[in-house]
Amino acid sequence: MVGDVIWLVEFYVPWCSACQNAVPVWKATAEALEKRGLRVEVGAVNCETQAAICREWFDVPAYPTIMLLNEKWGMQQIYHKTQAKQVDPIVEWT
Repeated sequence: MVGDVIWLVEFYVPWCSACQNAVPVWKATAEALEKRGLRVEVGAVNCETQAAICREWFDVPAYPTIMLLNEKWGMQQIYHKTQAKQVDPIVEWT
């Protein structure tokens, strides 16, 4: 996360069934953001292999967790579980 780039990141663990079910939604969300021409990078972090990132840097509360991040402005927002984990609501929130 360099400069003023905005990142939409999913934090997951491979053994989580909700995380596995979210894969098609996550890919479709990335495509929808690109089609809209939004300047948002999309990524995912495996919290099993990148535990320090998930625990120390971002204090990920549960899996999957979706965050909107920007280093320059110190932005770190969590997409709350009460919101639907579907493409349109995630894109609108972003």
